[in-house]
Amino acid sequence: MEMEEGYDHKFYCDVRARDTYFEASERISGYRVFMVNGSNPQDVILDKRQVMERFALSILHPLETVFDLKSNSLNIFYDKDGDLIAFNKGGDLFLNIRPYEQWHDEDVRKGKTENALISWYHTLAHQLAHDYIRYHNREHEFYFLAICEQHFLEFVKVLKTRPDM
Repeated sequence: MEMEEGYDHKFYCDVRARDTYFEASERISGYRVFMVNGSNPQDVILDKRQVMERFALSILHPLETVFDLKSNSLNIFYDKDGDLIAFNKGGDLFLNIRPYEQWHDEDVRKGKTENALISWYHTLAHQLAHDYIRYHNREHEFYFLAICEQHFLEFVKVLKTRPDM
């Protein structure tokens, strides 16, 4: 398939060239945690454990239910320098804890989860669309929107049950 002009040719979600950058570390709240090679996993886990636990329990677990995902298909990774927010590798979703921490953790720590859930709902839908089409083009946009629509009512139920709603 040819890429259409005006679409993202950088493939930020395509990690073929990054296959060797991640190594398994341990599990946090049931989710596998990966590190960029060269990171000290013990130091990162010590420093980020509570952030990862909030991300896992307050954001990933409810969204796992919304999208009817198996918990072993969701993974947390830590990359303090890279530009990846998330990626889909063979149906496994990898979510970078760094953007969550920078954009949402302070609010989630205060019990305000709505904005984080909305953001990561769309991130997961975007990554799930890559199960159908690898590139960022009209087809990807179609699948992304279809996934958002398909799971929207279940997502609204999750939002309504949050303590901050």
